[in-house]
Amino acid sequence: MHQADLYGLSENHPLRTDPARPWPYKVLVGYRAPGNRKILATRSIYVRSSGEDKARMVALQEARKMMPMVLDGQRLKCSRIVSSRPLDKQDAINLGGK
Repeated sequence: MHQADLYGLSENHPLRTDPARPWPYKVLVGYRAPGNRKILATRSIYVRSSGEDKARMVALQEARKMMPMVLDGQRLKCSRIVSSRPLDKQDAINLGGK
C-alpha cells in the first residue's frame, strides 16, 4: 500500500501497523460497450487481499467471471479498474438489503 493511501484510514486502522495484512478492499470496475473506449457503467466488487495491487487483479478476474452488465439492451464488457481502496473499520457494506 502506498503511504498516501494510509492518510484516508482511521488512526487505529490495522493496515497502518501491518500493511501486508489481508484486508477487505472495495474495487470499482468499469464496463464499456464493445468497440467503445468510454466507461458506461461501474460495479463495486469487494475482495479480501494482502495488498491493493493484488486486490485489483482479483477483482478484475471476479468481474470477468460474473454475468455481463446490460445497459439499454447492450451487453457491456468488463474493461478496467476505476478505483480501489481498503475498507475502513466504520465502512458498511450494503449487499442490497433494506
